[in-house]
Amino acid sequence: MDYEYILGHIKDVSIAVIGDICLDVYYFLSDKNTEVSLETGLETRSVANFKFVAGGAGNVAVNCEKLKARTVDLYGIIGDDQFGTQMKSIFMKNGIDTSHIITQADQWDTHVYHKIYQGSTELPRYDLGNFNLPSPSSIDALITDLRSNIESYDVIIVNEQVIRGLHNVHFQDKLNEIINSSGENVLWISDCRSLHNKYTKTIHKLNLSEACSLLSLSGKDKNTLVTDEDLVEYLYGIWKSPVVVTRGENGCITFDGRRTHGIRGLHIINRTDTVGAGDAFISAFAASLAAGAAIEDAAAIGNFSAGVSVQKLYETGNPEMNEIKKIMKEPYYRYNPSIASGLSPSAYYHDTEIEIINDNAVDYFADTCLEFAVFDHDGTVSTLREGWEEVMRELMVRSITDNRRNITSPEHLSEIERSVDSLISRTTGLQTIAQMKELRELVKACGLVEKSSILSPEEYKNWYNVMLMERVCILYKKLRKSSIDRTDITIKGSVPFIERLRSSGITLYLASGTDTADVLSEARMLGYNTYFNGGIYGSTGQIDKDPKKMVLETILSKAGRKGTTGLSRGIIFGDGPVEMREGKKNGMITVGVLSDEKKRFGLNLSKKERLVLAGADLLIPDFSVADSLMELLGCER
Repeated sequence: MDYEYILGHIKDVSIAVIGDICLDVYYFLSDKNTEVSLETGLETRSVANFKFVAGGAGNVAVNCEKLKARTVDLYGIIGDDQFGTQMKSIFMKNGIDTSHIITQADQWDTHVYHKIYQGSTELPRYDLGNFNLPSPSSIDALITDLRSNIESYDVIIVNEQVIRGLHNVHFQDKLNEIINSSGENVLWISDCRSLHNKYTKTIHKLNLSEACSLLSLSGKDKNTLVTDEDLVEYLYGIWKSPVVVTRGENGCITFDGRRTHGIRGLHIINRTDTVGAGDAFISAFAASLAAGAAIEDAAAIGNFSAGVSVQKLYETGNPEMNEIKKIMKEPYYRYNPSIASGLSPSAYYHDTEIEIINDNAVDYFADTCLEFAVFDHDGTVSTLREGWEEVMRELMVRSITDNRRNITSPEHLSEIERSVDSLISRTTGLQTIAQMKELRELVKACGLVEKSSILSPEEYKNWYNVMLMERVCILYKKLRKSSIDRTDITIKGSVPFIERLRSSGITLYLASGTDTADVLSEARMLGYNTYFNGGIYGSTGQIDKDPKKMVLETILSKAGRKGTTGLSRGIIFGDGPVEMREGKKNGMITVGVLSDEKKRFGLNLSKKERLVLAGADLLIPDFSVADSLMELLGCER
């Protein structure tokens, strides 16, 4: 399916959203300028910044408008209060028709969620509207209005967000009358927490947790349904309507009564915030369906939209059309999540330590010869920079806490260390400058350092390099004095394996997130720079010029196939997710190296999950399995 074609036709679609209109208010606290209240004796909390964003049905409507739908109308109830006024202001700024919103003065407060952040941690939320009662007159007015305009809509999204919201029994009955009488003139899509069994004649979008809850209510146990395919088919059997179940980071699955389609989750290295991801999905899904997409293609577009949303931190995330197109153009997917999580048993090549993740990889070189190989450097070949994680962790903690001067408690320090560990784990394999950009954002989010004292990514990188090189220089000196040799600072068997590949006539490339000059220097010092006749690529200091991407673009260019979708007869080795992602995207065989950089041999299972999710076809502990690798690759026939 041409997704660009579908997105281009959303401009012709008219959308209505009816449901629970909510307002999210974000507060970002600071430890600065606090005081003890004279009246209560309690310490105050300083709010450094705050913002208002639409939530619930309101957020769905804003998302539809961001997709440039022809018209977006919103139906629902707000309170006669300042938050209701704020909501209307948000909608008007976004070009959403507010004339269908009812203001109810009695027994209704605008649904407001006060979300309070201390650094990157969300504190307990304060909610308004949990005691709302929609009046019969408000419901009748909404239903009458919707009925009179129904012929102008291509798709209507039914949103049920809160327990004490719009969807009382009276509203359910009235809305069902319209759904049942509208026939096939309009698409109805329900996005409900608990009312799918009520709005049966709609296309049903629900998440995996909601789907499992429905199974429990029907007396079924999820464990009795072997797969997610069984689950969506079972739900279709209940409602006799198409079903799409979102599975969080693992994508989604659809069933239209004929075929089941699974859509892979997106592999996202950046920090994520899942608030609003469901709204982003349903908006793009509904708009795409109305624009003519099949259910599986609409779900794929919805998946891309959610992938944009989760990368917008501390907000409900409103994906723009150009952002969806960007992530759609170069998608990275999550592979084999059940293997990554250890839920599926391991399989091995013959009686070796080569773990097979993708069966096709074993047979790939049966009838053809390997042409080229790409190697990551640190942790795959060299261990000169072993311990870089500890150095980076120390740098990041010191940067966030202003050399620990702003730590209020051991718990506070532990929270920051967890955030840092997560950042390093997510970004392993990225260029250092990209990691430092992430650090700068985390420093800002934690709010412990004055804005004027926050460094640039380049300054953080320079600081990190100084700290790291103190360790590396010790090894340099030992190597020059011959108190150690290269076998002491390389992964077991890596250099002999590289020599064997090169002697077999295979073109070799080296790609690293470390600066180019440093990679060249280290490869020369360790004596294997001449084997990489395809070139040695390192960081240029530009975030958009990743060396792993650059080397594959160079191979494509040299092969005269620039712009094609795959690189045949190539393999990539690495211990980080970036090289696995790039190799997988370009159709190469990907080998994840589960290297223990301290011992330089054996397994480091902590690397397995991220390598498998990023697309590793095979896993090896080190290159002591070289004989079996050469056989598998058909290099010594």
